[in-house]
Amino acid sequence: WLRRLTLAARFYDPAGDDVGGVFAEIVARYGITHVVLPLDGPAFPAGVEAVFRDGRYAVGRVTQRRGGGSPATSSR
Repeated sequence: WLRRLTLAARFYDPAGDDVGGVFAEIVARYGITHVVLPLDGPAFPAGVEAVFRDGRYAVGRVTQRRGGGSPATSSR
């Protein structure tokens, strides 16, 4: 749990210099499906597609899966 929180803190750190690397590690380790970012914060990293935006936050869907390929599609 601590490792996951530490990675999340590094991803959201505005002074972070390896957001792409941290993001890739989070996807590889935990298979996340979405990312939430404040609109006044950084842009989504490569591999994330914006799917929702309101006045304060944006939600992005991860378009890569563990191992770097495209995610499986759902029939929902």
